[in-house]
Amino acid sequence: MPSISIVIPVYNTAKYLEACIESLHNQTMSSDDYEIIMVENNSTDGSAGIIKKYATIRLLEEPRQGAYVARNTGIKASRSEILAFTDSDSTVDPNWLTEIRESLASIDTDIVMGFVRVPETSPSLSKLNAYRHVRNSFIFGSAKADLYFGFGGNMAVKKRVFDEIGFFDESERGSDSLLNQQYAKHFSPRGIVYNARMGTVHLEADNLAVILKKQMSYGHTGREHRRSEGRRWLSNSESRDVFRQTVESQGYNWFEARLLAVILVLIRVFSRLGSIRSRMLGPSQDKS
Repeated sequence: MPSISIVIPVYNTAKYLEACIESLHNQTMSSDDYEIIMVENNSTDGSAGIIKKYATIRLLEEPRQGAYVARNTGIKASRSEILAFTDSDSTVDPNWLTEIRESLASIDTDIVMGFVRVPETSPSLSKLNAYRHVRNSFIFGSAKADLYFGFGGNMAVKKRVFDEIGFFDESERGSDSLLNQQYAKHFSPRGIVYNARMGTVHLEADNLAVILKKQMSYGHTGREHRRSEGRRWLSNSESRDVFRQTVESQGYNWFEARLLAVILVLIRVFSRLGSIRSRMLGPSQDKS
């Protein structure tokens, strides 16, 4: 019986699939200790054909569209007490599963969030990675449950959590954050930890334009989840603290600090635009 089940929804990511799968096979953990479940979700680009080349992967099909629908299908088919989640357009670090197992070894820890990096193809993206690491450390070290969020591209959950509070909400986006919010309210925010050594790289997000487009979509769907679950943004003072800690830890000069500030303003603007779009069109109109 494997100790970890990796669950990955797949939708039109043929461009990245082989890199994703190879990284899953290149783990420091023995292959006997984990299983890979990929859930094909109506791809039209030949993704399923690529997966079928690998006998080590359990390939499932989910006709209902949605990443969280597909994740729930994988959870139900899993054979392990730990569920690890990433995306099919990402690669995982060689020690990813080892870090997951070590993080969840404690009886007091039920969910571990990893560090989702973007490819460092420019100084801007390098600075964004640095900021996000400091932000994650700040939020998950604060025990302020209303700040907690999630990212299905890099998280692991003990199966008993789903037994206690149910599966992922099958909304289009943001259900990873909903899960963490629900867990923090039902149990304790201390049961959710952040481990930066548990790393993935989101291959698709290789330039700022792609990131801003995604941020608008996250802002659109995330607004409803924040309102329903009471989740909030970092306050102005908290944001300043995270920014200052990033600048100091990285030793940025004046120009580098200004560049990071501009990137963060753009991200906030695009997220707000998405939220405005949500108010104008309603959440059901977002198909991006």
